[in-house]
Amino acid sequence: MNGDGRRRDWRDNPRRSKKQKQICSAEEQLEAKLGFEVFSEGEKRLGWLLNFASSSYEDEETRKVYSCVDLYFVTQDGSSFKAKYRFRPYFYAATKNKMEMDVEAYLRRRYETQIADIKIVEKEDLDLKNHLSGLRKSYLKLSFDTVQQLMTVKSDLMHVVERNQAKSDAAEAYEFILTERREQKPQDFIDCITDLREYDVPYHVRFAIDNATMTLRFTCDPDIRSGQWYDVCVSSTGCVGDDIENLEYTPKPEFEGSFTVKNVPNEFELLKEWFADMQKKLGFQCDKNQGECRAKFACHLDCFAWVKRDSYLPQGSQGLKAVTKAKLGYDPMEVNPEDMVRFAKEKPQTMASYSVSDAAYKANVICPNKHQSDPEKFYNNHLLESETYIGGHVECLESGVFRSDIPTNFTLKSSAYEQLINNLDRDLEYAIRVEGKMDLESVSNYDEVKTAIMEKLSKLRDAPIREECPLIYHLDVAAMYPNIILTNRLQPPSIVSDEVCTACDFNRPGKTCLRKLEWVWRGETFMAKKSDYYHIKKQIESDFVDGANARLSKSFLDLPKAYKRVLDKPVTELRKAGICMRENPFYVDTVRSFRDRRYEYKGLNKVWKGKLSEAKASGNPMKIQEAQV
Repeated sequence: MNGDGRRRDWRDNPRRSKKQKQICSAEEQLEAKLGFEVFSEGEKRLGWLLNFASSSYEDEETRKVYSCVDLYFVTQDGSSFKAKYRFRPYFYAATKNKMEMDVEAYLRRRYETQIADIKIVEKEDLDLKNHLSGLRKSYLKLSFDTVQQLMTVKSDLMHVVERNQAKSDAAEAYEFILTERREQKPQDFIDCITDLREYDVPYHVRFAIDNATMTLRFTCDPDIRSGQWYDVCVSSTGCVGDDIENLEYTPKPEFEGSFTVKNVPNEFELLKEWFADMQKKLGFQCDKNQGECRAKFACHLDCFAWVKRDSYLPQGSQGLKAVTKAKLGYDPMEVNPEDMVRFAKEKPQTMASYSVSDAAYKANVICPNKHQSDPEKFYNNHLLESETYIGGHVECLESGVFRSDIPTNFTLKSSAYEQLINNLDRDLEYAIRVEGKMDLESVSNYDEVKTAIMEKLSKLRDAPIREECPLIYHLDVAAMYPNIILTNRLQPPSIVSDEVCTACDFNRPGKTCLRKLEWVWRGETFMAKKSDYYHIKKQIESDFVDGANARLSKSFLDLPKAYKRVLDKPVTELRKAGICMRENPFYVDTVRSFRDRRYEYKGLNKVWKGKLSEAKASGNPMKIQEAQV
């Protein structure tokens, strides 16, 4: 098994109620000869996921082709097999406000033979103004049976979106007025599609990202990864094995909790039971203006509304578990994700207690499209050829070859050492309380250590010109850029303008959620001014060049370009950017995860290098092989 011995419960698509009959292609026959025969029936198998790739299969009964993912596994005994997993590719389409259902019906008619399904889903759109207040945007999720169908429909709709986005605000307002006075025509509905999202995610990547939330519901990994162990099943069965008794969950004496459990056979009965219970409490209603649940006759605090309004927790950290840790000061009980399915079947009571405390947060963020730079952007009335920023740089204070056994001349700054002496108590207290996490009263030799340090600093202050053998230290910044990102919560959606802040509910006097950071912009511009540029552009676009045959004349835009750029000197400018401290931290959390995994890898790499050296010194071939692997 792999290093951490983790296993994942891999289950076949629950939509399939019977075994799919597939036609074996020549490629599959070749893979079967090489040991990767399709696993289509039999008991559950444990396999190490070697690789996965996009594929397709043809149903033997309907002769219909479906896109799927081929997953290649290696077992513990060295044998191998392949599993096919049907997964529908999809992308999202945005529409004008309250036009989702009309556009959905139109798309179903227009692409009847290509679109497999359309669902209206709510997503967190980071481009939506005031989205931190909890606003969501509705998108149409267009699913397909094959990748080719997705590409065809996407290509068709991209032209529609480009045309719709090119309309001016005035034209849209005029169109809205006319729309109120006449019936909608089918052509009008396609004009309501305003954007496409996540259409460029590769099929196998889409599968890896989505599979954990769609089918592997009892794992906590954000996606499917090669190089891990999975339990592979052809079909899935129910989860919970027994009825649950009433339970108590009291994490602290002051947070006593007794829960009355009602067991129901399925999710439909669960919803009926929930609505029946809520009908007994009709005095509670949701205030849509304030976004909280309240009752006139009862003392009630809507905790989620309070968290959103007053807790000052970022958008992505407002789930039950994160709020419990931040505000109540204890960690909710955790269940290893590897044990969730087994506990649900074998220990449902334990699983029920866990469910009370668990509220795993799903980002549910709609991914923005790739940034497209403006082809005609101007700075100080000149066309920009390129623009960038000036990043961090390393300053070399002194160059040369230094050794600890060769005396070196030092010129010290006495005032700096005087400042260190004056701040010595403050620095020592910080080292003890913050870095050492100890009480100052527990240090018995504080005065002794302070006196020793002060004597050394005083000698350096009084004799700043010195010739001594240096002490050489290697100092390096560990993950400098990730730490800068984490410290300042830097991420693309966090960079906001005054317009964005004005529309935000958290824009109040004395707000501390906006941090201003300086950065240096650098751009290269053409010598020609804006008026000259447009004049030349219009002139050359209207010119035609005759070829050898007069009938072969071409416009300037059709000619091959070969010219020398005339650029001005690069320009730099100090600018300020507003960084929102409340923005959904999904990007920051990803950077933190990568940084921490890098730290973990470097630490383990160092440990096993040491074990390899010890194994080589002992001459034990088994230990050498273990350390090398």
